[in-house]
Amino acid sequence: MRIAAIALLSISCAYSAEIDGGQIFKTRCSIGYCHGSEGKPGRAPKLRERDFTGAYLNKVITDGIPSSSMPAFKGLLKPAEITAVVNYVLALSGKAPVQQTEAVEPAITANFDKGKVLFFDAANENNCGVCHAIDGAGTAMGPDLRKRKRTRSELIASIENPPQSRLTKITLKNGDTIQGIPTGDARIFDTEGLPPVLRNIKKEEIAKTEMIHGQVMPKTRYSKDQLNEIVSYILQAR
Repeated sequence: MRIAAIALLSISCAYSAEIDGGQIFKTRCSIGYCHGSEGKPGRAPKLRERDFTGAYLNKVITDGIPSSSMPAFKGLLKPAEITAVVNYVLALSGKAPVQQTEAVEPAITANFDKGKVLFFDAANENNCGVCHAIDGAGTAMGPDLRKRKRTRSELIASIENPPQSRLTKITLKNGDTIQGIPTGDARIFDTEGLPPVLRNIKKEEIAKTEMIHGQVMPKTRYSKDQLNEIVSYILQAR
């Protein structure tokens, strides 16, 4: 069985344009908090000697499993790379490789590094990093985009047509008002202009506090190519 599995793995790699599904599995799936090496048990279930079909594996790898630690790799891996991983897992159980399935979304050739530059572009006062942080860079005021399980299309749609945000409006005793997002330590990000300003408000200065909804995230002025580059950076940074 072991010899047969190795033979099938060789076939699957050759079919997927010599993409090494085993290497992708090693770097993406066989990590400390997920599947074990070579499909052995880890914190996630074992993948060796299982009765998986290629269609099932493709769906799970592409879309993930809701309410679990299994993420969606759509947007992170190309269709051919997903097929290579599917064939690697199938080979672990001595099964024949499958052909590449059609992409759920159009192929994107966005540049990760360009996306990172755009995300933190100091020349743009409305860049993503003034409200969002990734890997310690930027301002952690808005949602953590790495934890948002959204597809490429969903992320682009939310950037092109940003939703309103839930804000705190503070009326001071002197009549001034401040609206923004509290930090939880008696400070508030003033969002009446971008970039947001972190303000310290003393409790004795406050006359009234109320919850409102308002537009914080501006509509994008990025081109389609730039949007795809930014989203590629967000997805790869997860």
